[in-house]
Amino acid sequence: MPCPSIGLTLQPNTMSYIELHACSAFSFLRGASFPEQLAETAAELSMSAMALLDRNGVYGAQRFSVAAREQNIRPIIGCEISMEDDAILPVLVENRTGYKNLCELLTQAHLRSEKGKCVVRWNELPIQKSSRWRGLPRQHARRVCYPDVRESG
Repeated sequence: MPCPSIGLTLQPNTMSYIELHACSAFSFLRGASFPEQLAETAAELSMSAMALLDRNGVYGAQRFSVAAREQNIRPIIGCEISMEDDAILPVLVENRTGYKNLCELLTQAHLRSEKGKCVVRWNELPIQKSSRWRGLPRQHARRVCYPDVRESG
């Protein structure tokens, strides 16, 4: 079964569920497991892939990516972005360019925000008619897209 939006083809004998919104212990008070434990659990559950979305950063991404590959799990990286109006925008990156763009966006937000805070402005996300962020309150579901960043549901 193809799933082209995240570049996966599910095998017929594997679990068809893929977690696309897991937080690690690096998301304080949101996740409890270390990235390696998340990868191990995904393997135990026969998931072909798993996404790690820590809040306002890619803190566990490297550890998760290494551990997932060791378990033959495709790591999908992203983050939960805190927006200026208190909305939380979950995003997944599709490739290295998307990862670079996401890191640049997060870096700029961290540099201008007070310590311990990170806020991204809606106008920092380029508008693109063909994409819509889902999973947001209706008043925030605007048609926006950051280059090579994919939405999560």
